[in-house]
Amino acid sequence: MSKPLIDVPKEKLQQVRMDMFRKVQREKRRKKRIVSVACISMLCLSLLFSIRVSPTIASQVAKIPGFQAIVTAIAIDKGIKDIVDHEYYEEINVTQSRKGLALTLQGVIADNLGFVLFYDADASFDISKLNLEKVQLFQGAEEIECGCTFTMNASNQTYISSSVKYSFLKPIAYTSKDFKAVFHFQDEEKGNIVISLPFSLKNEIAKEKIFTANRTIDVNGQKFTIT
Repeated sequence: MSKPLIDVPKEKLQQVRMDMFRKVQREKRRKKRIVSVACISMLCLSLLFSIRVSPTIASQVAKIPGFQAIVTAIAIDKGIKDIVDHEYYEEINVTQSRKGLALTLQGVIADNLGFVLFYDADASFDISKLNLEKVQLFQGAEEIECGCTFTMNASNQTYISSSVKYSFLKPIAYTSKDFKAVFHFQDEEKGNIVISLPFSLKNEIAKEKIFTANRTIDVNGQKFTIT
């Protein structure tokens, strides 16, 4: 006696297999992304320390978007090296866009007498004729009186990586750690481009230390007293 045939729903089984396959793949990708982000963060931190001792590593890391300005500063300034060594450079990573120009505040060095902001700019247009005219700094709603110096180092026709340095006219009190940097660009075709980047500091602001030297040095016949 022959057994009755069982109708196997092949299409449904195939769909179930595909759904399970997609679910497993999504789970693998999710875990891989988590591991990748952690690895990239550790790699970036180790690279920042490595560039202090290896010009070769520094030249390669400087080619990575977001690293050129801080790498250049570390490579030429022992003070910046010490700041990175003591983990005093604070990562911000805030981006705002306007008129095809995306500006990213990568990080900041802050103390009672000044700021150094490291930023990148990506554009959807040729920035060879883009000029940075001024950069205002606000604490809360109040603009800080300061001297400001900046450069615009264009890596190519659509990318900039550079820094802005502020010297405060008088020491500021960190009653509020909420700040805003306002960049004023001027372009022949795009006209005036104003981009505001609000940011908040999380790190503690180290107290200043005054060292008494009382030394007189002679430089080519001129005497200087360091108090």
